[in-house]
Amino acid sequence: MLVDVVGARIKIVEGAGGPQAVSAVSRIHVQDVPIWYETMGMTADEIVLAYPTITRAEVFAALAYYWDHRDEIEGQIEAERGDGRVGETMRFQLDEHVAHPVAYGLKRGQIDA
Repeated sequence: MLVDVVGARIKIVEGAGGPQAVSAVSRIHVQDVPIWYETMGMTADEIVLAYPTITRAEVFAALAYYWDHRDEIEGQIEAERGDGRVGETMRFQLDEHVAHPVAYGLKRGQIDA
């Protein structure tokens, strides 16, 4: 029997720019997760540390959803970049979580655990 793990953790809600995929529990936008993971270089554990409302399972579900819907989500990211929303969102999120190593511009391995 197959179980739709991604579908259980990701839902579509109406947003200002149309339908948006979000984590079903934490309500974090799916499009933010690949930015943190791929662009900013955060690990799943670092994302959970910075945003404690999301679980590791939700991080990987968001990435799986992104990889399955990459063109659509990249289009949403580009649309938000065009009107400045992505930059503002990322700046606010980093300001909100200044204890996170990425906020200090540190790379993996530069912090003692």
